[in-house]
Amino acid sequence: MNKLLLILFLTGSLYSASFDCTKASTTIEKAICKSNTVSKIDEKLSMTFNTIRKSLNTKESKKFIEAQKLWLKKRDTEFAQKINDTEKENFLYSFYENRLDELKEYYASRIFKFPSGKELNQICNSIATQPITFTELNQILINDFDVNNDGINEHVICTTQGTAHVPICKYMLEDNTTIDIDQIGFEWKDYWTYNQKFLQIKEKVYKLNFKDDGIKEPSFLSIITPENEEEVVCEFETKELEELVPNDYIENSNEICKALENQDKTKYSYINTNKKVTHNISELNRFKKSSSYPKSQGKIDFDNDLNDEMLVEIDYASGAGRGCDFHYYDEINETNFTNSYKRNLLLGMQSVSIDSYHPNCGVVNTKFFKYKDIIYYDYHTKSNHNIYLIQDKKIHTVCIGKKRNKISVTYVRE
Repeated sequence: MNKLLLILFLTGSLYSASFDCTKASTTIEKAICKSNTVSKIDEKLSMTFNTIRKSLNTKESKKFIEAQKLWLKKRDTEFAQKINDTEKENFLYSFYENRLDELKEYYASRIFKFPSGKELNQICNSIATQPITFTELNQILINDFDVNNDGINEHVICTTQGTAHVPICKYMLEDNTTIDIDQIGFEWKDYWTYNQKFLQIKEKVYKLNFKDDGIKEPSFLSIITPENEEEVVCEFETKELEELVPNDYIENSNEICKALENQDKTKYSYINTNKKVTHNISELNRFKKSSSYPKSQGKIDFDNDLNDEMLVEIDYASGAGRGCDFHYYDEINETNFTNSYKRNLLLGMQSVSIDSYHPNCGVVNTKFFKYKDIIYYDYHTKSNHNIYLIQDKKIHTVCIGKKRNKISVTYVRE
């Protein structure tokens, strides 16, 4: 083990494992490979050794290597005195742990340090204030960079996996050895993120994860240490703020937008199709082997022609990809969905495409409401919030929702 481990220390080819366990031949090599905890601390010590050695000048490096040789010799001598596997494992772990503590104490200034709480506060608040600008200014645009902050560039390949297109990255050394990253204190399922960018900030590499496909909604910022451990250093929360902007060409649009924005229900009332579905809709071809199901039915004069139409309220849900849910209304008669121009207006107003794979996705809430005896439609999705009116056989936009995000920092590592 002495020669093998020392060679690995000196060459730097050790980040995925301090040595190749498939080639372990000595008793001590086999003991290290047999224990998961000892293997990890052996790897950690190797990385710490290399990090320190690279920061030393020639004279210091020579002295440092000689000290490591003496440590290896002492380890081997004491290991030979242990009798059973438990003793051997406990000895090795304790021996390595003590050596790590010694190196970290004596060479503290040369080993990776977490950024201070003050520095992290500055970084995280800058991200929260201008996530797009900050990301674009600090983003790493090449594939070879020091992802784990150990002074050596890795080759980074990022792609997406699964139908949900979740981002995933692979980290490799020059010899194509893959680096495995341990997530400390969190799991991937703790954060649902759909985009990530690597940032170079003050000589350290960070990974910024986003809740959206773009770079508008940061989720958390993490850093990967030379020990290949990823830790969250700050978290973000995004609140959506909205203003309903009136269409000045529509009568009462300003009053309607303000009433809805302020949720002043003394000025308007919601209309529900709250009756039990009595039509034999389950037999209609739309719902055979479909993710849609009828929720309720009722009569509403949705096109303001003084004649009530029979509407069915439909919930659509699919687990395909990232999932899709949608809530909308359709017009029916006694036996089937209608084929009238009114129905086309109704579906068009809701951006529903019956022939598509999904009718639409992302509806948070949709309702009809009455204001001064006129029926309007409150169309509220994750990306849009508009108020519509069907009148005189046309769809009119009454209010347009203007959204903006307010991002706050909810956690910073101290």
